[in-house]
Amino acid sequence: MRKSDDNKGRRLPGADDDSCVPEQFPYAKNPDVSAALESPVSGIAGNSIDTGCLDAIRSLQRPGRPDILEKVIGQYFEDAAHQIEVMRTGYASGDAAAITGASHRIKSSSANLGALRLADLCMKLESICRDGLLPADMTLIISIEEGFIEAKSQIESYRRELSYDNRTV
Repeated sequence: MRKSDDNKGRRLPGADDDSCVPEQFPYAKNPDVSAALESPVSGIAGNSIDTGCLDAIRSLQRPGRPDILEKVIGQYFEDAAHQIEVMRTGYASGDAAAITGASHRIKSSSANLGALRLADLCMKLESICRDGLLPADMTLIISIEEGFIEAKSQIESYRRELSYDNRTV
């Protein structure tokens, strides 16, 4: 389906109900999205990652076993990058179901790793596309991509600090 240039969402073929469909999706002017993009998650000073989630994963580590946190983080980085590409391709081809699935995967894994701001953005996109709609433009998908880059940087910083702490103990 062709995306509208006049900033209106449209139902895709195959959407399964006739309920009211919101006509406007002005993400660039949406105060919820703007606030999510401009400030970190409340209670996490100067950081968009809740490191308590990463600490909880570390606590599952068994002696003599491969580093569970490294494995989880590596899989997250690889999968999230792939899912963002799925979102972009899905948007270009009008595939709301692909965007829904990709945003759901990033939402869940981001929340598990403490990237709560990114999870919130993905939740917004998932809720739009779940009903067979596409956002009017790429603003939210681009925000998710930028949020992933930021989350990745913060998680890598956490890993560096952890490596440094382990060397000094």
